[in-house]
Amino acid sequence: MIDVGGRRSLSVIALFLVLAIVEKLTVLHLPAHWLIAAVHDFGGAPAVFGLSLLFFGSSRLVSLPLRPVWNRRAALLHSVVLTALIGLQLWYGTVAGTLLPHTATFRVMAGVWTALIPFALFSLLLVFVPPRSLRLLFQRLGIPALAAAFLTLALLFARYIGDHAWASSSLFVRLVQRACFQQTRALLGLFYPVVISNPGHQFLGTQRYIIQVSWLCSGLEGLLLVTVLIALWIFVFRRELIVFRAFLIAPIALVLTWCANIVRLAILISIGDHGHAQLADLGFHTQAGWVSLNLIVLGSLAAVQHAAWFRKQDLLRPAQIAQPAQIAQPAQINYNAVYLLPFTLIIAASLFTQGLAEGFEGFYPLRLVSALVAFWFYRRQYRQMDWRFSAIGLLAGTVIGLLWLAVRLHFHTVSPEAVLTANALAATTRLHRWTWIALRVFAATVTVPIAEELAFRGFAARRMLRIDFENLSYRNMNWLSLAVSSVAFGALHGRMWLAGILTGAALWALARYKNRLGEAVAAHAAANAIIAIAVILRHDYSLW
Repeated sequence: MIDVGGRRSLSVIALFLVLAIVEKLTVLHLPAHWLIAAVHDFGGAPAVFGLSLLFFGSSRLVSLPLRPVWNRRAALLHSVVLTALIGLQLWYGTVAGTLLPHTATFRVMAGVWTALIPFALFSLLLVFVPPRSLRLLFQRLGIPALAAAFLTLALLFARYIGDHAWASSSLFVRLVQRACFQQTRALLGLFYPVVISNPGHQFLGTQRYIIQVSWLCSGLEGLLLVTVLIALWIFVFRRELIVFRAFLIAPIALVLTWCANIVRLAILISIGDHGHAQLADLGFHTQAGWVSLNLIVLGSLAAVQHAAWFRKQDLLRPAQIAQPAQIAQPAQINYNAVYLLPFTLIIAASLFTQGLAEGFEGFYPLRLVSALVAFWFYRRQYRQMDWRFSAIGLLAGTVIGLLWLAVRLHFHTVSPEAVLTANALAATTRLHRWTWIALRVFAATVTVPIAEELAFRGFAARRMLRIDFENLSYRNMNWLSLAVSSVAFGALHGRMWLAGILTGAALWALARYKNRLGEAVAAHAAANAIIAIAVILRHDYSLW
């Protein structure tokens, strides 16, 4: 285990985070023509591989002896690599603009720059991790790494097949297209006298609104995700379930997924036909599929997990076993819900509010209300938690917020949604505008930090180590909990995933150092307050 209790180890980890942030700002700015295609095609591969490696190798990682160090030779090597990267960066800015991307010189220099990126990451790891520990890590993760690589390649292959097969003329694709278009057309025909359907060119709609149905909208992606998620869930809990019975839920979930997608396409076209094209394109289209998919998957898994017919009788929880009527059993506290309910309700509310948005999320206050409902429901449990914080947390949060803004502004692009938000707020009354902004700032600085810290540092970082995680001190969290909670937190922030991972690691270190969640919450709130101030001063809502 990493011994992060001592001052030396904490200093090493803090230095690692600072270096990673600085190098992110100065080096990892992707040249326009070099890696853009690779990022587009394989951008999700690192996240899939990392999460798969944690899934397959978590049992081997928990007991790994690992202690942070400071390796001077590796630091010198890393400095040389960084110098080469920065030199190529400067060369690109001054010379490469006169070269065409297909020239030999351009390709060679781009290849060298690309190859130096993983070498820079590996040399940075060597600065803090002894080679012996790395060798032991690779030995223990051999089989899990192969399994993770296989799953990553399989998903990339499925994506490639999906992108190209939908435009092909194979029998399977024609059958799926015909079923999707015919069933959606039949449903629309109940309400519209004229329905336009052209499976060959993938057009579907009415006389006033037509969409092009890609393979992502056809229902195939949903069927694939439902199959993978249910199969993984049953595999993880195979010792508790009667596997044959549990798999019977899969056909039901697949049928529901297909039907839900047909209904989604029909409603999408109907919204556009009624003159709300922006609502259909920017709101309903992006959120309705995820809402239905989450409901179906979570409902199916809940049925499998809690219905006695699917579970082995000798592994039923004590609460599920009938007790004598005369013995009053104490109420059991569901700590999973205590830590996850606020974040879950915020996510559910966000899917709803974004689904109703035409670029401007006017119903955003519903996120705030949903979090307050969860806080009130478990108010007794929250009162017992340690919410104290010090100046260290506020100072760390201020630094995190400033660094986050620096990264965001470095790669800044104004989204169409941000423009629509600014225009919508400008068109409203002063009272309405500042009320919406005040509620959003309050949510960003109060309810969101508490909900996310409960979910990621309170739950995810400790649940990896013990089932009764609520009894585990934050000071006893190890490096595996750091990796899991930080990667999950980074994945939540989309294109800012790397900054999100580093921010999650810093918040983890604060919670562990002070042995309380309140320190991380204070830092999170301070960082969000800095971002909110920048949004208000710049009138730039894309920073949120």
